[in-house]
Amino acid sequence: MQIGRNGEKQAATYLQKKGIEILEMNYHTPYGEIDIIGKQNGQILFFEIKTRTSQVFGYPEESITPKKKNALINSSMHYLQGHDLLDCIWRIDVITILQEKGTLRYDWIENAITSE
Repeated sequence: MQIGRNGEKQAATYLQKKGIEILEMNYHTPYGEIDIIGKQNGQILFFEIKTRTSQVFGYPEESITPKKKNALINSSMHYLQGHDLLDCIWRIDVITILQEKGTLRYDWIENAITSE
C-alpha cells in the first residue's frame, strides 16, 4: 500500500512537470477510486497509477483486470456527471512506475482504457 501511495505522489509530480494540472488525487466514487484526475488543453485526464519494485510478477500495467477497467470507466463517468462535464473530451491513461536499483522509470500509456 505504501509503495502505491508513494507512486501516486511521484506520478503527480511527473505529470505536473509534463504540464498537467492536477484536479484531484485519490477521488472516491461508488465504483472505486481514481488515483489522479488532471486537465490539459481543456481535456480531462483520468490516471491509474501502477507502481512496482520489480518485474518478477510482470509489467505493472498487466495487473489491470477487466473488473478494474470497468470500475475506472464507471468512476470516470461518475466524476464527469457530478461535475457537469459529460460533454467534454476525456480519456483514461495509465502511468506505470518501476522502481529498481535506485532508479525510477515512468511509462505513460495514453488512452489505455476504453469502453470498447
